[in-house]
Amino acid sequence: MTPWAILYDETSLALERLYGLVSAQTPVLCLPFAQADQTFLQSHHIIHLGREENCPAPAGGYRIRAEKDENGLLRILLTGDGMINLLYAVVDFENDYLVRARNADASSPFFYFKPLFTDDMPEFDQSYVPSIRTRGLWTWGYVIHDYRGYLDHMVTLKLNQLIIWNDTPPLNAREIIAYAHARGIQIIWGFAWGWDTNCLATNVQDLSSLTRQIIETYDRDYAPLGGDGIYFQSFTETSQEEIGGVLIADAVVRLVNQTADQLLSRYPDLKIQFGLHATSVRNRLSYIAKVDPRVDILWEDCGAFPYHYFAKKTEGLDETAAFTHQLQALRARGFGAVLKGMISLNWNTFTHQPGPFVLGEENENHLAQLAEEKRPFWKYIQAYWLRNADAAMKIIGQFGPDDTIAALVEDGMFESHIWFPVALYAAMLWDNQADVKDLIARVALIPQVEFA
Repeated sequence: MTPWAILYDETSLALERLYGLVSAQTPVLCLPFAQADQTFLQSHHIIHLGREENCPAPAGGYRIRAEKDENGLLRILLTGDGMINLLYAVVDFENDYLVRARNADASSPFFYFKPLFTDDMPEFDQSYVPSIRTRGLWTWGYVIHDYRGYLDHMVTLKLNQLIIWNDTPPLNAREIIAYAHARGIQIIWGFAWGWDTNCLATNVQDLSSLTRQIIETYDRDYAPLGGDGIYFQSFTETSQEEIGGVLIADAVVRLVNQTADQLLSRYPDLKIQFGLHATSVRNRLSYIAKVDPRVDILWEDCGAFPYHYFAKKTEGLDETAAFTHQLQALRARGFGAVLKGMISLNWNTFTHQPGPFVLGEENENHLAQLAEEKRPFWKYIQAYWLRNADAAMKIIGQFGPDDTIAALVEDGMFESHIWFPVALYAAMLWDNQADVKDLIARVALIPQVEFA
């Protein structure tokens, strides 16, 4: 059998991942492309990780091409627009190309699969560009039990933004940011602008004092950390339209605009995301239209699944789709959403983080115990993601490339297991016009994806 070699233009995380993948299945050499002479090239199947002028990657995406040369030797090229897309090329070399190569579809059920990295690998040429450029997750920080596993699994699903909500920022924030950035993931720090578990108790009579507290918090706790922006919720998470006789939509817009203006005057490059619950303002959108255009709005609780906490709740889906369209038309830019349907945080035992903490450094035995505790929840969740995947796609299909989508994936041990619903959600963001049945099959075949 002809031996395999990986040729690379420069060392990278993509190279490390590719070498680990291939070397686990067949002996493989790994050397810089410039060191491979003609004798070497004529005696090896080659995986070239890098750039090639006659096979460019699409802007904002990557390409996987496999072909045979005149001697029948395989030439597989993985190329990307930038290092992160090159990493994604390696991800889908495993999740797409190798899945196709392995699945022989033979007539006998005992021969579904072919061995990989033989002389009989298929030719292939596919380019990949995401439907939505900012694809994320949202979670309370203290329930990330292993931040490296969480971020690594985001890479496997090609997600690139993580919103971490904290009462108190973690002591190892800079380490988390560095690990995320190396994997093309933005870290957005989340904290309250008047939000509490009971928003009706918020004092909205003195917005100036609240603005002062917010800026003091940002200056003290978040500005020194780095990161890629902030996300906040305010006093909109209620079904009431007023607090103490004050219209929530009016008060929150005044708070957001005066606070954002002061922050941006001091930190002009700061990305600000406004997590806005539709339940208290959906009939007052004329106020929301006045939110500072420099602030992105991420809408929550806009109706049926996938906005709803439970994936089985699809009643009113058409109205939800129409409302989403209405929200998109409200402003020229800065539209997004926080989707749900994968809730596993136990609010019956919830307590606020009491003070400084180290995020995501728990031991393996505890991780394994927590993962098994969460499995029954995911079994329930996945049943309705399978049942109602078309509802999720109906909403996600309305989003455009410049919009932002995050999903609540908190305290579900995603750091230990890539559960099927999370993987299906991520795939929808990458290809939001795909046939849902085809997408379900593709996601189910991804090697690291698990069914509960």
